[in-house]
Amino acid sequence: MGAAGHSEAVIGCRLSVVRLPTKADRSLLRIGSIKPDNRQPTTDNMARSFMCTVVAVWAITSVVAQTVGKLRLMIDPGAGFEFVLDHKYRLQQREVELSTGPHHFTIWAPERTMVDTTFIVLENQTRDVMVRLPFSPEFRAYEEELRQEKKKMWLNVAVPAAATLGAGILTYSTFKRYRNAYDQLAADEAAYRTGADPRTLEDLKSEVIPRHKDEFTDRRGLFFVSVGILGAVAAGSTYMIMRYTKRPVPKFFDREKVKFDGLVWLPSVDDGGMWLTGVHLNLR
Repeated sequence: MGAAGHSEAVIGCRLSVVRLPTKADRSLLRIGSIKPDNRQPTTDNMARSFMCTVVAVWAITSVVAQTVGKLRLMIDPGAGFEFVLDHKYRLQQREVELSTGPHHFTIWAPERTMVDTTFIVLENQTRDVMVRLPFSPEFRAYEEELRQEKKKMWLNVAVPAAATLGAGILTYSTFKRYRNAYDQLAADEAAYRTGADPRTLEDLKSEVIPRHKDEFTDRRGLFFVSVGILGAVAAGSTYMIMRYTKRPVPKFFDREKVKFDGLVWLPSVDDGGMWLTGVHLNLR
């Protein structure tokens, strides 16, 4: 039997195949709406679905099958160290769990030199890795400056202070002898004024009092000299100590920390992050 000729177009979607009328089949639009084509999916659609399923299974299997391992860091010095992992993450901990394979570490500690190294993470194993950070050249130079400063302190503070103390002891000793000579001369003069024995008075006048007076004069002169020495030593010591205290003290500038702080990637909670850089300004 002959059938009315018409043309049609077929398009595919996930769930079904729909036949849409063309201009040659406008009469069908007047009859009712077009119903979905309930024919079976085509071979191309079945192949496409199969490939999507294979890719999804492969991705899930790759994520689940990814192996990890641990690194236990044994760093010298034992405290204060930090490290940057894989040029991105700045951390401060002794044990890290990472995916298997090589990982880059940049390790730093105060007063030490940075060390760049790579550790291999083994599957389902915990490795103990030991790293000794050498002292930085800047810190070694700072230690040498401190040693020189201690020597200068002995010359400019300790020695003048000891000299001043010695001069003070000498002055006190001469003052004691000067005081004793004065008391002895005063006692002789009192005995001469109150004495009744002519012979004793003659001895006091001709021998005892003149001798004690000479001793008093000598000890008084020594006391005045010691006072002058004490004043000069104290003035010189004060000048040297004040000049020393005004000297700039050695300071340690950790250049390795500036290098370590420069350009470190810090992750954020929204999968973003920011770059940090360190700048040192000497305001002296």
